[in-house]
Amino acid sequence: MLVLLLCAFALLPVYAAFVTSLTTYENIGNGNLVPTDWAWDNYVEIWRQIPLAQYLGATAIYSVASALACVVLGVLAAYALSRMGFVGKQLFMYALLVSQVIPLIVIAVPLFTLVRSVGLFDTYTGISLVVTGVHLAFPIMFLKGYLDGIPKDMEEAAQVDGCNQVQALFRIVLPSIRPAIYTTLALVFFTSWQMFLIPLILSSSDDKAPVTVGVFRLLSDSYTPWHLVMAGAIIASIPPVAVFLIAQRQLIGGLTAGAVK
Repeated sequence: MLVLLLCAFALLPVYAAFVTSLTTYENIGNGNLVPTDWAWDNYVEIWRQIPLAQYLGATAIYSVASALACVVLGVLAAYALSRMGFVGKQLFMYALLVSQVIPLIVIAVPLFTLVRSVGLFDTYTGISLVVTGVHLAFPIMFLKGYLDGIPKDMEEAAQVDGCNQVQALFRIVLPSIRPAIYTTLALVFFTSWQMFLIPLILSSSDDKAPVTVGVFRLLSDSYTPWHLVMAGAIIASIPPVAVFLIAQRQLIGGLTAGAVK
């Protein structure tokens, strides 16, 4: 019962956004608990007011690129941390942990200066690299936990049969951590989809801005069309929800397997 109450409480903002998205501008703020206007035209008007398709496309580029890069780099880094010994290994692990507690706003200005100095400001490449870097610590630690639970004897047996370390990684290790890879892809995709601050400071044109920034640009001091803002937010939430529904079995299986390990 408590879990249901907590879930209902967490979904209240979503429900409020849905009600507002179906309300005309004049009736916003009346405190209606259910839509009274059923203004479905708001979902059509939002596509006319802003280049929503461009925003969604840019968001998909950042999310997919970040998820794929985090999995590839995360697997390699996690494998090195789990299977190899090298100078500074423990220090690197501590650095990963510390990077997770530093507020993003603290490094926003240095990131902006760095990206602009190398000529990657307002580019898909620059934003994707920064988004990947921001999220990379979690995949490394998450995948390392999986790799630590896989016996080294399996790789040693493969090497006895003629496989080198790289072949053992691809033929033995990767199939064994497939649930973790699916989980990492999904979680990084979700977090990248809702990224706001990094694209806000690193983009200036509409075709490079994600949907979070694009909808935010509707806000102004004189007039804020909250009905359109909420309609845009609801539309923007559909792709990650769809991905979760499609991949929920792999996602839940990967999380529970990691908890057991």
